[in-house]
Formats: sequence, C-alpha cells, structure tokens
Amino acid sequence: MSKTITDGFLPLSSLRLIVPPLQLVSAALWEIVKQGAVMYYGLLEEFVTTVLETVPELLTYTERVQLVMGLRAKVVLELCRNDDFASPQGIQPHLSRINTYITNQEKETSSSEVKASVTSFFNLVHTLVEDQCQREIFYQKTFPTVFGPKYDSALQALMRKFLFNLQKLLPVPNLEQSA
Repeated sequence: MSKTITDGFLPLSSLRLIVPPLQLVSAALWEIVKQGAVMYYGLLEEFVTTVLETVPELLTYTERVQLVMGLRAKVVLELCRNDDFASPQGIQPHLSRINTYITNQEKETSSSEVKASVTSFFNLVHTLVEDQCQREIFYQKTFPTVFGPKYDSALQALMRKFLFNLQKLLPVPNLEQSA
C-alpha cells in the first residue's frame, strides 16, 4: 500500500488527483509572485510569455508588456544588486530576452513609450553595472521607492488578472460536463 493519511493530511502525490493541473500551476505561480520570490521570476516570465504568445488576448498589449518586462526587470535589478552577478555577461541574456520580447511585440503594436522605457531601463542597468557608487545610491534611495511595494503590488495585480483570465479560458469541467 502506498503512503497513507498522516496527521490528517493527504500525501502530496494525492493532491494532483483532487486538484486539476491548471489550478495547481496557477497556485504555484501565484505563490511565487505573492512571496516576491524573485529568483523564480525568470521562469515565471518564460511561462507567461509562452502562454501569451499562444493566447495574447488574455491581457491587453500594455498589460502584457508591463507584466513580462516587470518580471524580467526585477530579476535584472536583483542581479545588479549583487557584486558577484553584476556583470555584463551575467545580465546580457536577460536584457536580450527583454529586447527580443519587445521586438516581437512591435510586430503587433508599435509604442514609442515602450521603446523609451526599455532604452531607459537598459541605460540604468549599464550604469548599475559600471558604477559602484551609483549602484549603492540607487539601491539605497531609488530602488525602495520605484521598485518597492507599489511595483510588487502592480506585478501581483497583473499576475492575478493573467491567472484569472487563463482560468476562464480553460475552466474546470463540472461533474455533468465530465460525464
């Protein structure tokens, strides 16, 4: 016999039989954003991007760009914070990913505001990588206000909308529908 109920809890392996896979994935993604686990934002951004390439109408153009860039930007800024990772070689793949995403979005909709935002962000990252003094000032004064709780709340709101719309697109069938 496999694992039994212990201490009133079902084994984790049984959970997948009770909760549909999309809800499990959504819950895991939501926990990543809710807890601010930036180390997983890159994977989260890749998932979101893949889904949005298939079903772009889950979010508006602006929301798609804000969510994808917001997640990846937070990863880059966390890398820049650490001297061990604040190198052009460590950060370039993330910047390339942002650039590729924006280039692909431009085929759908061109926005000078988005281009200006990306250019500004790239310039900021270059400054953070090249100038230790500016980096310290940025993380002490600017980062907490610009990329702090309000930024995290905005990412959570966009992620919540994304997950809600994804759930609506792929609803869990009820008993009658399953039969």
